[in-house]
Amino acid sequence: MILSVSRRTDVPNYYSDWFINRLKEGFLYVRNPMNIHQMEEFIDCVMNGRKPEVTVYDGTKSTQIGFATTEAWKTGEIVKIKY
Repeated sequence: MILSVSRRTDVPNYYSDWFINRLKEGFLYVRNPMNIHQMEEFIDCVMNGRKPEVTVYDGTKSTQIGFATTEAWKTGEIVKIKY
């Protein structure tokens, strides 16, 4: 079975019991070539009821830094980032 839920909120919302049971039974094998530990982190958070180490806030700040870096490279100017 292949299950991709990266942009679907209905799967965890309506099928969370099924999803958790599948995790417990070991029916999950996922590798993200960009971050091989991403799914393990997600599963651990779900199974143990904890918050992830990297939050959406961290991702937003990383994106801001990336855009500011690109703008600085294009303009040759210092770009300030608001925190």
